[in-house]
Amino acid sequence: MSRGALTLALFGALAVATAAGSSVQPPGSLTQLAGTAGCIDYNGDDHCSATHKLGTLGTLLLSPDGRFMYMGIDFGTLVFQRDPATGELKRVAGPGGCLSLPQGASGSGCTRMSGVYYGNPITSISPDGTTAYAAGELAQGAYFTPSIIGFHRDQATGALTQFADPPVCIPSSQSGKCIAAKNLFGFAPFVSLDGKNVYLRLQAGIWSFERDPSTGALTALPDAQGCIKDPIFLPKLNLGCAVGRAVYSPSGIAESPDGRNVYVSSVEGGISVFSRDSTTGALVQLPGQEGCIGTTAILKGSCAPGRGLEEATDVAVSPDGRNVYAVSARLINATAPLSHALSIFRRDPATGALTQLPGQEGCVNDRGFSGCATGVGLYGAWSVALSPDGADVYVASQRDFGVAVFRRDPTTGAVSQSTGTDACAVTSFTHIRPASRCASARLGIPSRVVVSADGRNVYVGSSDNSGPAGAIGGQIAIFSRAR
Repeated sequence: MSRGALTLALFGALAVATAAGSSVQPPGSLTQLAGTAGCIDYNGDDHCSATHKLGTLGTLLLSPDGRFMYMGIDFGTLVFQRDPATGELKRVAGPGGCLSLPQGASGSGCTRMSGVYYGNPITSISPDGTTAYAAGELAQGAYFTPSIIGFHRDQATGALTQFADPPVCIPSSQSGKCIAAKNLFGFAPFVSLDGKNVYLRLQAGIWSFERDPSTGALTALPDAQGCIKDPIFLPKLNLGCAVGRAVYSPSGIAESPDGRNVYVSSVEGGISVFSRDSTTGALVQLPGQEGCIGTTAILKGSCAPGRGLEEATDVAVSPDGRNVYAVSARLINATAPLSHALSIFRRDPATGALTQLPGQEGCVNDRGFSGCATGVGLYGAWSVALSPDGADVYVASQRDFGVAVFRRDPTTGAVSQSTGTDACAVTSFTHIRPASRCASARLGIPSRVVVSADGRNVYVGSSDNSGPAGAIGGQIAIFSRAR
């Protein structure tokens, strides 16, 4: 088989939960921690550690020092302390270990967020670990005003305290007031790797803010420097924004390790590519087809063609900056198989432009469509993460109820997957998913996969648990990673 093909080379048996395997685990393989240490569930179902009021999971976020995990749920944010030796998580007690959204139920024992009509869980922590940010909205009649809510973070306890200053909105240079429009929802703030900027993804664009490294306070960059808008969804919004491509409903954001580029995945069906000003943090989309890669009809022509990006759900950059990886969770039909895929791109270190790897090296999907290699555990691919050493790629898939494991070629960026049970781990309950050749694990419906900075652990957050009753509630599965 040529190097262009996805090499399905057997590299050992994966021991997940109680699955049998070799005593010597191959690098990158996952082993779920035993007993209640292996997962956290809202009611202790599936032999997990019980955490009541867990809610439906949306995000997972590790602190830069790897000592704390922040779990975004439907009513707020829960804080867990992480054991660096085992990766086990333990809920932080008291009000500092829980944030309640403004719209959440009272009497939860959590610290309630304030200053906004609607708030989201925190989604980003500054590199120095001192501050965290969440998106929120103010209500103005039928209109919404996107804003960013800041929090001080206690690095010793992991506790979060909201800024005394009000949430920061997007100001209009003409009126000086906060910008408001129908359906102008804020998604998730993202802090740059140097801590100088915060980028806010909206329903139809991206806004940039300057961050004060000493206080964490944010200031919106002016007009064209500070915003990129979708020309169709926001054509009449009176802003001096630059017009972007493949920026409608942005689903994920990633920055290159050198800080020169930012990549945004979009359910519109593509990846947008931006250069980043090292001084101001302003984003400028690359010109022509270098500025985006797309699969849908609306993006064809203005963007370079790609495979496996229909309704792209997440994007990640390799630690060495050589490659960009994206996942997609939608299948159009058997003759236009543009999704349920992991797509692989080569990154130009000089410009940041992306080129999809040729043939089967360029994408993997569950049926081998569109010239892609065939893989397992990718049905409904929703989240992608790389190990800090760049050796492995992990994909959480909602419709396969599991996580897929890939080895990465450090030279080309191409990935390979085992032909054995170590290729993926899926829920052990057959009432949720039919049995497959993947290893069995205690998982729900995954929405996020995270690898710890020390490379020891992989965490998979699920929006529903996988207990025998099939009850609705969040869950975190905890795996050790062979290195």
